[in-house]
Amino acid sequence: MRGNPKDLRLADTAPAIETVDLTKHFGPIVAVDHLTFTVNRGEIFGFLGPNGSGKSTTMRMLLGLARPTRGSARVLGMDIHTRLPEILRRAGSWYLWPVLSRGLLALPPRSSD
Repeated sequence: MRGNPKDLRLADTAPAIETVDLTKHFGPIVAVDHLTFTVNRGEIFGFLGPNGSGKSTTMRMLLGLARPTRGSARVLGMDIHTRLPEILRRAGSWYLWPVLSRGLLALPPRSSD
């Protein structure tokens, strides 16, 4: 993996997911409003809420498929907009329903054995 070794240590100790004031507007509609949360490594986390409450929009922002209007998000200590390819490599296997992810599939590298 390329990059600064300090960045790799940060990614190994950082929360799995961290958002700060994550916000998404679609014109006058506020889909996600100043969402701040942290998911530590090893925790199980889920979104519960009625249709239209911002669950899918939040996931799309975390996957780099939608750009926040404001705020920031990090996955494994890496910014979702500047380090998305590395996030997808390190995060392992992700598959979300096709409407949400546009078929996004990220698999970890195969082992050599």
